[in-house]
Amino acid sequence: MSGSMPSFLFNLTRMRYLSLFSNFFHGTISPEIDMMTNLVSLHLAGNFFYSTIPSSIGQLTLLTYLSLGSNFNLTGTIPETIYNLVNLRKLSLHFNKLTGTISPSVSNLHSLSYIGYYFNKLSGTLPESIGSMTSLTYFSVNNNNLSGCKFCL
Repeated sequence: MSGSMPSFLFNLTRMRYLSLFSNFFHGTISPEIDMMTNLVSLHLAGNFFYSTIPSSIGQLTLLTYLSLGSNFNLTGTIPETIYNLVNLRKLSLHFNKLTGTISPSVSNLHSLSYIGYYFNKLSGTLPESIGSMTSLTYFSVNNNNLSGCKFCL
């Protein structure tokens, strides 16, 4: 499949699982994604989406799985609204061009067991709040421009 993400998908408000993994979709991820309020799993990795991650993605509060990795051209910062997705267990944003810092709000995601932020352009210090994420079993931030936390002992 190729082209833009079909807008008719946003009318499927009862959809729970959407996987468009490893196709040739391109363009932006539409802010209208927030119409799919029953989504539990959103897998858009392995495409050619570009631009920023829409902040409206934070409205998908039932999500347990969010994979936007390997699009190679998602830019901008990680929207703070992602940290409202308290049911997330897996968050995969690897192999993009995301910038900015990792927000201390990441620790709001108490159920998160997997964070894949590797191969981006993130910078700054790792937030100390990550240390409170007791469900975390996988944390990869390699190939960014990060450093240790400022006030860690």
